[in-house]
Amino acid sequence: MMEVRIIVSTGAILSGVGGSCVHLLLTQKAKWKSWQIPDGDPVRRNGADRMLLEVFLYLQILDVISTLIGFSLGNTEASPFIRLLIRWGPVTGLIGSKLFAAGCLLLCILLDRWRLILWINYWYAALVTWNLYSILRVLNS
Repeated sequence: MMEVRIIVSTGAILSGVGGSCVHLLLTQKAKWKSWQIPDGDPVRRNGADRMLLEVFLYLQILDVISTLIGFSLGNTEASPFIRLLIRWGPVTGLIGSKLFAAGCLLLCILLDRWRLILWINYWYAALVTWNLYSILRVLNS
């Protein structure tokens, strides 16, 4: 099992990893709520699986938005796979990459690999962070 901490104020912000539970800190009341992340077991109805899917969806949306903003500022795509897809246009390439990501998500769900979904979320969080860094670098130059 793995631990994910999310701080909630006006929205959810990913803050840390390690351990055995998913924790949700309600900042106004300073209470922890915990959900076990199913790993190798059938999906449990405790909210952890839904939270992982929601975070995945939000990160996909942020990736599309930040990538399109980067393209409009003149940034290029670093990934060779996405660069290949973008030959048919930036929006078409992004849709293709998101269909591939959704296929990976579906495969993880079917194979009951929730921990892998968690690591995919970390990857996309790092990717969105890189996109934002690239955007700010262009805007500040």
